[in-house]
Formats: sequence, structure tokens, C-alpha cells
Amino acid sequence: MTDPFINKISEYIVKEELLKQNDKVVLGVSGGADSVALLFVLNTLKEQYNLSLLVVSVDHGLRKEAKEECDYVKSLCDKMNVPFVLKSFDVEKLSKEKGKGTEETGRRVRYDSFTEAALSMGEGTKIAVAHNMNDLCETMLFHLFRGTGPKGLCSILPKRDNIIRPLLCVERKEIEEWLHKSDIKYYTDQTNLTDDYTRNMIRHNIIDYAVNNINSGAVSHMANTAMMLRDLTDFVDMKTEDLYKKVCTKEKGEIIVDTALLEKESSFVVRSLYKRCIDLTVPTNRDITIKHFEAIEKLSLGSESGELNLPYGIHVLYEAGKLKFKVFSGNEPEFEPVVLSGDEGSVTTDFGMTVKWRVEDRPKDFRVLKNEYTKCFDYDKILNRPILRTIKEGDRITVNAGLQTKKLSDYFIDEKIPCSQRKKTLLIADNENIVWVIGHRIGEFAKITDDTKKILYVEVIKEDIHG
Repeated sequence: MTDPFINKISEYIVKEELLKQNDKVVLGVSGGADSVALLFVLNTLKEQYNLSLLVVSVDHGLRKEAKEECDYVKSLCDKMNVPFVLKSFDVEKLSKEKGKGTEETGRRVRYDSFTEAALSMGEGTKIAVAHNMNDLCETMLFHLFRGTGPKGLCSILPKRDNIIRPLLCVERKEIEEWLHKSDIKYYTDQTNLTDDYTRNMIRHNIIDYAVNNINSGAVSHMANTAMMLRDLTDFVDMKTEDLYKKVCTKEKGEIIVDTALLEKESSFVVRSLYKRCIDLTVPTNRDITIKHFEAIEKLSLGSESGELNLPYGIHVLYEAGKLKFKVFSGNEPEFEPVVLSGDEGSVTTDFGMTVKWRVEDRPKDFRVLKNEYTKCFDYDKILNRPILRTIKEGDRITVNAGLQTKKLSDYFIDEKIPCSQRKKTLLIADNENIVWVIGHRIGEFAKITDDTKKILYVEVIKEDIHG
């Protein structure tokens, strides 16, 4: 093959392993320069790889010129003896129905059309799209401005799943020059000449300026940087996978990280590990930022237990040197508060215990009970009906004879009660004033004194008490 342009793309296809013998390929062709060049290149390589090609054109219903462009693509396919499929949509209507932008909706219907065509050709069919080196650079900057890491700066990949991009090795100007030299007609979408879309603004105001005023090789230099970053992230991914196998376990839907084994690892690799844990927990996440990773690191470096709630319902818990990642479904059972009404009563809870209570006049021979799970209180000091419940915002417990109070959440931290057990620890409460943290201490305000007239007895019979 003597055509330098096609040779360059052919070598790239080999290097990135984009095609193999007897492949079936769906081509997305719009009539623009890039996709028309893609059609001609793959049709030229068709015999070399024994390819089965199918071209799909999508009319979004946004421009009257689109019909003429699709007709042109069909005429090319007829000459090449390549099957052609036209898909038509009212993207503006669809975008309003779905509450999405026209650009996003247009992209969705295109790829849905390509996927449908690929399925019709059978298992293993690839989808070839016409992104070029300039598209890669524009996406790279778009990700950078929005906020990203090394993977985002890799920008558009040569292949992802069954999608291949054979033109990523050539610049837009190379494509257009080759088409002119080869006397091949193509259409220009006039919306690409405006700054209505963010990518167009980057293209016209940043990329073009960089090429014309800073360095004429800016596009290829950025593409080379993206390639090096891809190699770097591939290396980090391998190291992260090895580290994951070493320090992580999975139990009952939780990914558990032994943070003690991370002390000698670089922060970059550790963050990569946390990202892997998050991706495995919720594969569709998109809104995890550097602030979230900093919060996880701060949590894991603390001496106390703690927890974080991340986007997509991702819950991160730290206790006893372990980080636990799981999805908070919102279906975890909540304890229904029980009023300890009447002179006596009993309730069996889902928390593995039965609580019995009774109210009696103080006997003459009364002695304070020392049993950990049977307590007595000055009933008259409890202003409201005592309630059996779990912790809530604003709870405080009196901690000394002077009736000084402490936040119950701080008490839990001081007592090293694990985060996972705090919401399962039952309390006897008088509004926000805690009478008894069951299994732990009682509030000083409700203690029996010489002046006590009525006594509230509370007995807990436990099957399995947590905390």
C-alpha cells in the first residue's frame, strides 16, 4: 500500500490491535470529513482483513441538510457495495421528553443505533467511529477544565469494549487534506462552526489559538501526552489490582480494606485503590472528586472510628483499622421507638433483647442494683414518659453530679463504640436527655437519691447485645 495516509492508519490499527481477520464492523458515517474518510479507509482495508462492513447513518431531525448528507453516504455505500442503514429521530422532541440536552440525546440515539446494527450482525461485531486526534485533545481539555485525574486526561481511547477509533492517530487537517487530494466530497455541519457547544468553543478559541500562536505541533504533542498517561494508568491499574488482592476482602456486600497494610504505599496508589473499591461498589459512579478521596484519607488516618456518605449512596465506614465500602440502600431496619407507659410492661425488639419495666414506690430496704442489665431510676426526675429508642440528633447525657452534659455522639467516640454499632445501641431517653445507654452508663440526673419516692426498674434480657 503506497498511500501514506492510509499506511499511517493501518499501522495504528495493527499497533492498537483494533482489527483482526474476518471482523464484522459497523461504521457510523454522517457525511462529514472524518466519517467519510473512515469509510474509505476501512473499505480499502476490507480485502486485507476480509471485513464485513455495515454503514449506519443517523438523521437527528435537527437540520434540513441532513437528508442530503445521508443520501450522499448511501450513494458511496452503493458504489462500494457496502450495506447501508438509515435511522431517523426527532432528537429535539426526545430531549424534551427525557429532560436531557440535544447534544447528549443525539449521542445516545447514535450509539443506540450503532449497537442495534452490531447486534444484527452477530456476536463480536465492532463499532468503528471517526474520532480523530483533535477530538482527543478537545476532550482532554474538557476533562481538565471540569476536573479530572490521569485517566480523564487519557481522553478518548483507541478502543473501549467493542468500539474502535482507527482515526485517533491523525489530525483533522490531515484528514481534510487527504480528502481534497483524493478528490473525495464531504459535508460540513454548520453547527460545528459556531460556539454553541462547549467543545466547539474549546476547538475554535483554545486549540486553534494554541496551534497558530504557541506551537504548531500542539495537537500531536497533547495526543502523545495522552498516550503516555494511558501507559501510566495501565501500570497503576496493574499495581492497584495486586494491592487490592493483598489488602482487600469482600464480606456480605462490603469491601473491607486493611489500612495497616497501606502504610508504605504512595498516596497516588492508595487513592487508586479507593477508586477501585468505589467502582466495584457502584460501577456507574461519575461524581467522585478529589475532595471525596481526601475525606476518605482523613477518615482512615484518624484514631477513632467514623463514617462518610458519598454520592450514589456509597457509605464508607472506618473502625478498628478497617475501611469498609458498601452501598447504603436505605432499607436497613430502623428501630421503632417504644414508650415505656403504665406501671409495667415488656417489649421484645429486633435488636436481640427483651426490655421489661415497672414503676414502684421506693421500698424501705431499697438498695441500688449492681447488675449491668438491670437498672433503677428516680421516676419523678423523668419529666416525660421514658422512651426506648436509638440515638438521634441533639441527644445529651449527664456525666457528673453537677449535671454537666456531653453530646451522646461524643460519648460514643470516647467509649470507642464502633460506628456500625452506634445506631443499634438502645437507649432509655427523656426527650433528648439520656437516662440509660443500655449496656453502658446511666445519666447522672436520674440517679436514685435519699429523696427518691418512686423508682423505675428496667431489666434487659439479651440474646445478643451489641455495644
